[in-house]
Amino acid sequence: CFLDVFEAVPHLLEFLQNKGSGINEFYKIDGVRSLSDSIMDGKALIRKVAAMAHAANQLPLGSHLIWVDVDTEFVSKLDNKYYNFTDAKDIVYIVELICRRHLGGAKSLQDIPLWCYDFKIETGVVSIRVSRKTRRFLNTALRWYNGPMLALAQKCLPPPAKDEAAETRRRRSAKEQQQGGEKEDVDDEEEEEQASSIPPFCRIPWIRNNIGLNDVFVLNMLLHRYGSSNSLSSDAILNQGWFANMEFMCQSSSSSSSSSRNMEEEDDDDHVVDDPFSNVLGHCSACAPPPPPPP
Repeated sequence: CFLDVFEAVPHLLEFLQNKGSGINEFYKIDGVRSLSDSIMDGKALIRKVAAMAHAANQLPLGSHLIWVDVDTEFVSKLDNKYYNFTDAKDIVYIVELICRRHLGGAKSLQDIPLWCYDFKIETGVVSIRVSRKTRRFLNTALRWYNGPMLALAQKCLPPPAKDEAAETRRRRSAKEQQQGGEKEDVDDEEEEEQASSIPPFCRIPWIRNNIGLNDVFVLNMLLHRYGSSNSLSSDAILNQGWFANMEFMCQSSSSSSSSSRNMEEEDDDDHVVDDPFSNVLGHCSACAPPPPPPP
């Protein structure tokens, strides 16, 4: 059945139309991430998060919730390998990262090298096993549009300093320059003061790179936090899986590490091939091309 998300999620439309909302205030901050400087992309893409949260709250526990973008096409039926894989995870998604060759043998986010940890979710296909844990996760993601992401931006992206001390330094520097003295580097001093006022956690790449209200940024932020956080209890941490999004991830690779070779499968030619991505949080059948038609 089809549902209007604005009818299904109470007060969503009023929130988006409110000019004093947290979303409007968020986009007034210099440095936030967005698809374009001319649009508030969060006002459109919150609907994706709202739809997933609503579906998870309505479906029975243990259900499979699958989000697919409108430009996504099913090329084959979801097989037992798909369901066995997704049933063992809380959430599975397509991942974007630049260090695939360093992931051999990693079976959980805790096993990923630190320099690989700035991964990003591609939300075109997302599979969620409905549980109280994943309901809380999606409800939290929806709440981040009205307060938490704004608060984070205000802490990590402070406005340029305009205090009285800075103004005094400017005037003193200008006076010394007129008198032939050496000009103080006021700008550098202000930048150092401003940098020292930013909390250290703001420099963590997966935090700094996801200060935005595109659904990708909101989910990135929370997937990292709920992936391996010392501040969360073990029953709150999400068991995450990755769909392979490139064909080579599902193919034999001579550069894959030996620890990624302990999982093998047979291809259509009845010979054994390595499956290097299967042991790297991932699953290949969802992205594998359909079998060729019979001759």
